[in-house]
Amino acid sequence: MLRVLIEKEWKSVLLSPKFALTFAVTTVLILLSVGIGLREYRVFESQQVAAQRLLAEEHLEQTSWNDLSSRVFRPADPLQIFVGGVHNDIGRLARISSRQAALLEQSIYSDDSILAVFRTFDLSLVVQAVLSLFAILFTYDAINGEREAGTLRLVLSSAVPRARFVFAKFVGTWLALAVPLTLPVLLGLLAVVLAEVPLDGSHWLRLGLFLLASGLYFTVFMAFGIAVSALTRRASTSFLVLLVSWVLLVLVIPRVGLLVAVHRVPVPTVAELESQKAGFETRLRSDYRRKLEGTWVARQREMASLDEAEQEAYEDANLWRWLEQDDAARQQLDTELARHSARLDEDLRHRKAEQERLAFSLSRLSPASAYRLVSMRLAGTGVDLKNRYEAAARDYQRTFASYVEESSGGGSGMMVRRRGGGHTGSFMGAQEPLDLSGMPAFQAPRADVTGIAEVPQDLGLLAVEILACFAVGYVGFLRYDVR
Repeated sequence: MLRVLIEKEWKSVLLSPKFALTFAVTTVLILLSVGIGLREYRVFESQQVAAQRLLAEEHLEQTSWNDLSSRVFRPADPLQIFVGGVHNDIGRLARISSRQAALLEQSIYSDDSILAVFRTFDLSLVVQAVLSLFAILFTYDAINGEREAGTLRLVLSSAVPRARFVFAKFVGTWLALAVPLTLPVLLGLLAVVLAEVPLDGSHWLRLGLFLLASGLYFTVFMAFGIAVSALTRRASTSFLVLLVSWVLLVLVIPRVGLLVAVHRVPVPTVAELESQKAGFETRLRSDYRRKLEGTWVARQREMASLDEAEQEAYEDANLWRWLEQDDAARQQLDTELARHSARLDEDLRHRKAEQERLAFSLSRLSPASAYRLVSMRLAGTGVDLKNRYEAAARDYQRTFASYVEESSGGGSGMMVRRRGGGHTGSFMGAQEPLDLSGMPAFQAPRADVTGIAEVPQDLGLLAVEILACFAVGYVGFLRYDVR
């Protein structure tokens, strides 16, 4: 009997006119999203290759260690084809030098702002918005529609247990929708493989988990639709309830969670942070200049009782020592500025992390948020993408600075001038092109499933929501008046 009920539901869904339209629209959207993602992946990859080639040409013309700088580039990731996440919002490169912090800059949207108008269209968006809506469309009248048509009372009069009936409804509808909709997904994957996108074992594992999360998310709304249908008397009422619930779960709750987190855990803006850094640097440099002027006044006072020849001899004998003292004071100033800037940046990162944890915890009340978060984590395009690359860029910046210091012999790059226009020494750098064959290469960080601790949590949350919705629908149907 269970098999008969499942086949009946399966056939009724497949033979309905709305299924053909739904299947056609979904197929077009899925293939279109994969095609757009594949094109954007190729464009991003070619732009980064061109930028790396330009950097290599600049390095060939570099003649001074003091002016040597570099750039590190964020490579394209194949999974950005399916889940864009924050990929387009964050920068594509970080400048490596001793004069500025290593921060990602030049995002795709900053270079071409028109792309920000329509944002990213990817497979995860199709699943999150379109498939969840179609799941509601096919389940809003699963129970009350049968009652209104008079078939529910007829089926139950044949001694069919209610538990078996609601289970057959769920399984039949799921098979009728989920199995055919996997066809366009498989066609999209085939297109990616034929395009020779480099996918290794880690990519396939993360992609498989992403498809699992998509299936769980789709099933949540199917179970939710059946539950609401079992709790309402009319199909029109259940459709209205489900539509309002979809708006709240997909569009409203994620934003509300973010707004609450922003209010509870304020994070200073970039302008406020730079203002704090600039104010501290101004005060520190003012004190440094005042102390330096006082030091030179004291030195001039030491030579006040000497004639001109004795003053020149005294200055020649002590000038290098004085310059070393001044250079040490300058280095101490730079160290203090760097420590203060690092403390402010670390505090900013802690505040952002706390704000993100609160926002994500609140927004997980919506299955759409849980699905979106787990998808971005699996694809490596979540909010931690920027932090990962900037942390790797800072590590490389320290390695790069050590390499420059060792290769240049530790020179400070200063030139000491004597009276009369001469100079005692110069560290202005060689005029011949530098030998950069030993320059360390930047190792880009990779997203790894083993390091994503919250993926099982989000997948488990979606599974629990499925069971909860099914249990509510089952209990509601046990009390349902079929008359």
